[in-house]
Order: sequence, then C-alpha cells, then structure tokens
Amino acid sequence: FLNATPIAGRGVPLISGGLSCFFGRILLELCKSNVKSCEPIAIGFDVLWQLLDQLDHITALRTAELFAHHLNNTKFRWPFWQRWTDSIDFEDEQSFELRFLKHVLVVASSLNHSSSRFQELLKEIGAE
Repeated sequence: FLNATPIAGRGVPLISGGLSCFFGRILLELCKSNVKSCEPIAIGFDVLWQLLDQLDHITALRTAELFAHHLNNTKFRWPFWQRWTDSIDFEDEQSFELRFLKHVLVVASSLNHSSSRFQELLKEIGAE
C-alpha cells in the first residue's frame, strides 16, 4: 500500500484533505482538553501500526494522513517513535511500516508551509 501510482490510477484521491484535517483537529482538541485522552489516541494509532499489513490501501492512506495531521499539531511528539523505528526493516523498500512513515512525512511536510519549520520540528525530536 501507499504506492501513489496504483491508487491514483483507480481515481481514488491520495489526500483526503479536509476530512483528515477535521478529524486531526478533533483529536488535538481532545488532547488539549484532557491530557488523559492522549493515551487512548496514541494506543489507537499504535494498534493500527501493528495491523498495517492487514489494512486496505485507503484505510492505510487515511490513517497516515490523520497521523501526519496529529504529529504536525503536536510538534511531532510521539511516545512510540523508538519502538516503531526499531521495528522497521530499512533495507526492505516494500515494508508496510517504512512506506507508512514515508507517507506520513510527505503529508506532514506538505502541511508545513516552510521547509525550515519542518526541519526545526524534526531537529527538536532528534530525527533530522
């Protein structure tokens, strides 16, 4: 999944735009209103991460887009970065996890109108 060519070839939009932004905003407001709500949101994304190889293309894309919006709004703070990156086989270009994170970063970089701001965010989390 997350290969733009076959998905785009079927006429399916790659970026759901407003919908991801809307749901991303809801998640952000939940986290801001009650810090305890952040943990279930993180666990939900983590469960989806563990099931990536079982998700269909559209679900995986929308999850990546929603996650990108969430990361963008939380300055890329994420409790599972280390565990997620430890589980990726960076040599396998077809790895679901690697393609998912690449798509997340592409979407996140498009949300940051300034590439220098995006680079600053990555430096803050030590992922430059």
